[in-house]
Amino acid sequence: MSNNKYPNSGALFDAQNRVHPNSPDKSGDISVDKTHLQALMDETPEDFVKIKLSGWVKQSGKGEFLALKINTYKKPEVAPQAMHTPEPLDDSDIPF
Repeated sequence: MSNNKYPNSGALFDAQNRVHPNSPDKSGDISVDKTHLQALMDETPEDFVKIKLSGWVKQSGKGEFLALKINTYKKPEVAPQAMHTPEPLDDSDIPF
Protein backbone atom coordinates (compact mmCIF):
# COMPACT_ATOMS: atom_id res chain seq x y z
CA MET A 1 0.00 0.00 0.00
CA SER A 2 2.82 2.40 0.74
CA ASN A 3 4.16 3.63 -2.59
CA ASN A 4 4.08 6.61 -4.93
CA LYS A 5 0.44 5.91 -5.76
CA TYR A 6 -0.59 6.75 -2.18
CA PRO A 7 1.69 9.50 -0.83
CA ASN A 8 1.65 10.17 2.91
CA SER A 9 0.18 6.76 3.65
CA GLY A 10 1.23 3.29 4.67
CA ALA A 11 0.15 0.10 6.39
CA LEU A 12 1.00 -2.15 9.31
CA PHE A 13 0.48 -5.90 8.91
CA ASP A 14 0.86 -8.71 11.44
CA ALA A 15 4.55 -9.51 11.75
CA GLN A 16 5.38 -12.78 10.00
CA ASN A 17 8.69 -13.65 11.68
CA ARG A 18 8.29 -13.07 15.40
CA VAL A 19 11.31 -14.88 16.87
CA HIS A 20 11.39 -13.21 20.27
CA PRO A 21 8.73 -12.02 22.74
CA ASN A 22 10.01 -8.46 22.20
CA SER A 23 9.66 -8.71 18.40
CA PRO A 24 7.08 -6.30 16.97
CA ASP A 25 3.50 -7.47 16.61
CA LYS A 26 3.04 -5.53 13.37
CA SER A 27 5.40 -4.19 10.74
CA GLY A 28 5.13 -2.15 7.56
CA ASP A 29 6.11 1.16 6.12
CA ILE A 30 4.84 4.61 5.35
CA SER A 31 5.81 6.84 2.44
CA VAL A 32 6.12 10.56 3.11
CA ASP A 33 6.08 13.26 0.47
CA LYS A 34 9.47 15.04 0.62
CA THR A 35 7.87 18.47 0.37
CA HIS A 36 5.58 17.77 3.33
CA LEU A 37 8.44 16.31 5.36
CA GLN A 38 10.68 19.30 4.62
CA ALA A 39 7.89 21.71 5.61
CA LEU A 40 7.44 19.88 8.92
CA MET A 41 11.19 20.05 9.55
CA ASP A 42 11.29 23.75 8.74
CA GLU A 43 8.34 24.57 11.02
CA THR A 44 9.75 23.12 14.22
CA PRO A 45 12.62 24.45 16.32
CA GLU A 46 12.86 21.07 18.09
CA ASP A 47 15.32 18.28 17.31
CA PHE A 48 12.43 16.01 16.34
CA VAL A 49 9.45 16.22 14.01
CA LYS A 50 6.02 15.10 15.20
CA ILE A 51 3.90 13.52 12.47
CA LYS A 52 0.20 13.06 13.20
CA LEU A 53 -1.20 9.74 11.98
CA SER A 54 -4.69 8.38 11.46
CA GLY A 55 -5.42 4.65 11.19
CA TRP A 56 -8.17 2.36 9.95
CA VAL A 57 -8.54 -1.37 10.54
CA LYS A 58 -9.04 -3.00 7.12
CA GLN A 59 -9.18 -6.47 5.58
CA SER A 60 -7.12 -7.82 2.69
CA GLY A 61 -6.20 -11.16 1.22
CA LYS A 62 -3.39 -11.29 3.78
CA GLY A 63 -5.79 -10.67 6.66
CA GLU A 64 -6.50 -7.72 8.89
CA PHE A 65 -4.16 -4.73 8.73
CA LEU A 66 -3.96 -1.14 9.91
CA ALA A 67 -4.04 1.41 7.08
CA LEU A 68 -2.18 4.61 7.98
CA LYS A 69 -2.45 8.16 6.68
CA ILE A 70 -0.39 11.19 7.63
CA ASN A 71 -2.64 14.01 8.75
CA THR A 72 -1.57 16.92 6.52
CA TYR A 73 -4.42 19.24 7.57
CA LYS A 74 -3.36 22.68 8.70
CA LYS A 75 -5.71 25.11 10.33
CA PRO A 76 -5.99 28.13 8.05
CA GLU A 77 -4.28 31.20 9.36
CA VAL A 78 -6.95 33.85 9.74
CA ALA A 79 -5.74 37.42 9.66
CA PRO A 80 -7.57 39.69 12.08
CA GLN A 81 -10.10 41.69 10.13
CA ALA A 82 -10.12 45.44 10.50
CA MET A 83 -13.22 46.89 12.03
CA HIS A 84 -15.41 48.02 9.19
CA THR A 85 -17.44 51.13 9.89
CA PRO A 86 -20.56 51.14 7.76
CA GLU A 87 -21.07 54.17 5.61
CA PRO A 88 -23.98 56.41 6.68
CA LEU A 89 -27.22 55.74 4.87
CA ASP A 90 -28.42 58.32 2.35
CA ASP A 91 -32.05 58.80 3.25
CA SER A 92 -32.59 62.05 1.30
CA ASP A 93 -34.89 60.36 -1.19
CA ILE A 94 -37.28 58.96 1.46
CA PRO A 95 -40.54 60.97 1.24
CA PHE A 96 -41.24 61.36 4.98
